[in-house]
Amino acid sequence: MVQPPVKIPVNLEEAVQDLMVNMPSDRASAWAARPRRRATALAHLGIGTWMRNNWGLWHGSELRDFLRSEYLLLDADGMSGLILDTLWSDLNFKPRLRLKHAEKQAAELKKQFPNAGNMLS
Repeated sequence: MVQPPVKIPVNLEEAVQDLMVNMPSDRASAWAARPRRRATALAHLGIGTWMRNNWGLWHGSELRDFLRSEYLLLDADGMSGLILDTLWSDLNFKPRLRLKHAEKQAAELKKQFPNAGNMLS
């Protein structure tokens, strides 16, 4: 049987929302109940691999281009890690610490290298 094509989110908010909507609530609750680092580490090889492969984080998707230009993330593992950490934060109603760090770091780099975001997309 042919699987329908996967809709690829175009930014971080869409990616997190897609996961929140499509992840079974019992699995989401069990995953989110774990400590942040443990949860994201456990998800890296499961849903993390799925995101990297099916959402084009290795190459050629709008989501990849967005994460590269907005947060200056260069590798698919870092991209999926940011998505998973943001998901964990939202499910637990906690601050998006890794996202805030990525935003701050990207802003500092873009200040030093004004064309950095354009060069990566």
